[in-house]
Amino acid sequence: GWMMMKVRFGMWDEILTFEPPTCKQVKNSYCSLIATMHYARGVAFAATGKVAQAKEEHKKLRSLMKLEFLIKYFSLFKNRMVVVPTDEKEENYTPGSLNVADAVLDGEIAYREAVLNEGKDPNTFDKAFALLRKAVWLDDHLHYDEPWGWMMPSRHALGALLLEQKRYQEAVTSLREDLGELIPDTWDEAKEGVFYNKHPNNLWALRGLSKAYRKMGKEEEAKEAEERLQKAAARCDVAASGSDVPTCYCATKSLKEANKSA
Repeated sequence: GWMMMKVRFGMWDEILTFEPPTCKQVKNSYCSLIATMHYARGVAFAATGKVAQAKEEHKKLRSLMKLEFLIKYFSLFKNRMVVVPTDEKEENYTPGSLNVADAVLDGEIAYREAVLNEGKDPNTFDKAFALLRKAVWLDDHLHYDEPWGWMMPSRHALGALLLEQKRYQEAVTSLREDLGELIPDTWDEAKEGVFYNKHPNNLWALRGLSKAYRKMGKEEEAKEAEERLQKAAARCDVAASGSDVPTCYCATKSLKEANKSA
């Protein structure tokens, strides 16, 4: 959880100070932690525009996901760490936590490539968002558990990056799904039961929602979202409702800052 917290708050420099050991140096029970470290390092590299290094971390994550121990014997409460084959078209397919990590990092890397390539083919934003939506689908289909099988809602990354690319209505849809105000089109309640992967009144989604509505000129909706945001922020130990705090720190503000300091 501590590494996911650093991703949540965009602590890229701190994440990159951790050098994950190889599996030859540790017991199998630590391999899930090492895999999470490679995921976090991959996101950190991607968020700062270092795509080649991000891809190397992704390869290491995928290599660990092939370990028999993680596939057959290791679970995080109700959720397995890895489930294969990862064919979401299978009937009753339930992914593992690292399947979500793999898909999120895939989307983050594709998004950063699109930013650096100015969205030109083949590194398009549509490709990146399709990969992030796959991550959302996988996240939705984890077993319900407390604590969550995946600690950072995938819709926060999707919503923040859609917002950054001025795809405001898509961002609103993603964030309202996260808040539990909409049922995703990809979820069949008649078949799959009540949609549960929702996080009512969380300030991350509310912050993005207020910004999206403001950009769309929907002042009444923006004001309502901001009022809800202030109410949610009042529960926090530290100030967390500033306009400079993004829905997800993977937004390219960090990339722009890195380029300025380079």
